[in-house]
Amino acid sequence: ALVDSGGNDVYVAGFREADFRDPENATQSLSQGFGFGWRPYETRHGAAGGIGVLADVAGHDSYVADYFAQGSSYWFALGVLADEAGNDRYLAGRYAQGAATHLCVGLLLDAAGDDRYDVSLGVSQGCGHDLSVGVLWDRAGEDAYLGGRTLAQGAGNDNGLGLLVDEGGVDAYRARARSQGSGNRYEPRGWGSAGVLLDLGDGGEDAGGFRVQEDFGVRLDE
Repeated sequence: ALVDSGGNDVYVAGFREADFRDPENATQSLSQGFGFGWRPYETRHGAAGGIGVLADVAGHDSYVADYFAQGSSYWFALGVLADEAGNDRYLAGRYAQGAATHLCVGLLLDAAGDDRYDVSLGVSQGCGHDLSVGVLWDRAGEDAYLGGRTLAQGAGNDNGLGLLVDEGGVDAYRARARSQGSGNRYEPRGWGSAGVLLDLGDGGEDAGGFRVQEDFGVRLDE
């Protein structure tokens, strides 16, 4: 766990070890509230993951990472990023900002402030993939979400549950395919997925295109 009690902080992680999915352009961060397990690929040997927590109590903070970061997890693990106050900026690439991949839970909780969330590729911002639960929960402020190319802002995939909750403020959302309350079916298992985008604003008009997509996807706006 990393706990910071005050100040305007900048967290930067990754940008050294290439990720095999796109080694020319992507790196592994595995940080900023990330839980990681050892997934058995070619052998039967593996290990369940642990718990990674980053808690920042005050200040206007910036979180910069690439793949696997910012309240996310991989393989039987739990990752939590909790920011209590301030106008914060979250920047990442993929599997980030409340993303859970392969039988685990990821949570990004921001309690206050006007925040901005950016991911370049997606599979982020409240995304659950493969029997996992991924949550991005923002409790207050006027926030902006940029979700990248796919599976963001409340997206469930391969029998996962993804949830994005924004409790207040006039907010902006941008995302592309299979996003914004999208549940996608994984046919080999024959089960569904669930994606939810829940906006509980103060009555103002949010910016951005919302859509209900595929299977069990739902978006509620009150």
